[in-house]
Amino acid sequence: TKYANVEADARKWLKGMTVWAEANSPTGDSPWGTAMWPFSPDWATGINESFEFSTNIITSFDGSEQRIARRPKHRRSLTLRHTLTTGDQSAFYGAILRARQNRPMLVPQWHMARKLAAPASVGQEYLDLVSAPPDDWESGTALVLAQGPTTRQINYVTTVEGNRVNLRQPLSINLATTTVVMA
Repeated sequence: TKYANVEADARKWLKGMTVWAEANSPTGDSPWGTAMWPFSPDWATGINESFEFSTNIITSFDGSEQRIARRPKHRRSLTLRHTLTTGDQSAFYGAILRARQNRPMLVPQWHMARKLAAPASVGQEYLDLVSAPPDDWESGTALVLAQGPTTRQINYVTTVEGNRVNLRQPLSINLATTTVVMA
């Protein structure tokens, strides 16, 4: 219930944003394919988020343990269900799975959304947020900026300083305090 309004907003513009991201990728062909979310999720079953860690465990003679990370960052996965109602949808879904294996996909995460604390202007290279962003908003994180039902922009984080997020490239649109920012 805490994120009900943001989730509702995300549902409204999610499909349009996937088309926008492909059309506006810097190279003309985004690394995540023609659609980030080509089928509507079955929201009744929710989305499961899981984290996987890989560690070596060293046990001393007295039985105490020390854990050492084997990878620098945990693996994170999102699981969701789709209802495919036609044979064409099923075939298309199978083709996406075959083509996208082991390649990145960009999926906006509305539960991590933040609102702007102050308007942002064209050419500005930072955003001031109402609250501090999640810890995993780090250098290179792709951010989706959504204002109203139609205005979208993707930008990238360079650094985070408290509630201020510095961006890799200047903004090309004006943003109001109602703008939602999500990774």
